[in-house]
Amino acid sequence: MASTADYIFLVVVLAIVAGLVYALKPGQEGGRSFKDSQEALKKRGINLSSSGLSVKSDRRAMSQQEYIDKTQKSFANSADRISKHRDAFKFGGGSGDAKKKA
Repeated sequence: MASTADYIFLVVVLAIVAGLVYALKPGQEGGRSFKDSQEALKKRGINLSSSGLSVKSDRRAMSQQEYIDKTQKSFANSADRISKHRDAFKFGGGSGDAKKKA
C-alpha cells in the first residue's frame, strides 16, 4: 500500500514533468515574437539569420593608418591618465589597512 509520502512524491514528479513539457513545448507565440523582433532589427540594419549576424553601417571603414593613429592616441590618453593618478595603480603597497598607512 502506498503511503502519503509516495503520493506527495508522485504529485511533485508529475508537476515537474508537466512544467518541462509546458516550457519546452514549441509555442506559436514565442516564434511570432522572435520573428517580430527580427524584423524590427532588420529595419535598423541588423540582420540575424541562420548563417550569422550582419550589421550595416553608414560609416566607411577606417584605413590602416587611421586605425593606427587612433590606437596610438588611445595609448597616449591612457598613459596620461595613469600618470595623473599614480596612487590608483600601485601594486603591493600594503595590506589595505588605513591605520598602517598613516
